[in-house]
Amino acid sequence: MPPARAPQRRPSPAGWGRGWAAEGRGGTDTNAAEGDWRADVLDALAPHLPLALRAEVLSEALTVARTIEDSSARAQVLSALVPHLPPALLSEALTVARTIEDSYYHAQVLGALAPQLSGKLLQQRFEELLAVLPRCERALSLFVVSSFFPFLEACQGPKGLEEVRRAIVDTARWFP
Repeated sequence: MPPARAPQRRPSPAGWGRGWAAEGRGGTDTNAAEGDWRADVLDALAPHLPLALRAEVLSEALTVARTIEDSSARAQVLSALVPHLPPALLSEALTVARTIEDSYYHAQVLGALAPQLSGKLLQQRFEELLAVLPRCERALSLFVVSSFFPFLEACQGPKGLEEVRRAIVDTARWFP
């Protein structure tokens, strides 16, 4: 009988390119890895549960995400959870997102949160993103800003999006 294999982690979203934090850890951080897997399993389970249980399971997964010490792993788990969260849990997700100090992973989570937010909350996260982006790689910056295009279009209209397009082209020309 072949040896049992651990399940493979889901890949990071396209364009984020850093992969999961558990890679390269060498398995030495057992508690963090167990927290990552526990949150992943709860996230995978939630869509299959009745609505009444779903919020409870996702709340527990957020609690687990909060306890993950590695900021990259916390960001990956939180980014995976966000699309499934009911509106009542978004403020808790925002609280967890603010604990991520690494600019790369903080921006990644803000990009995942953007489609779930609206109004003042979305504007505040965009302003938060603008403060983080100068410390991020260009590819991630472009990817995350694209999550905010509907917000930018609503605020600035087509002219605002044209200015963003021009800024992207100019930046690529200036810094190839």
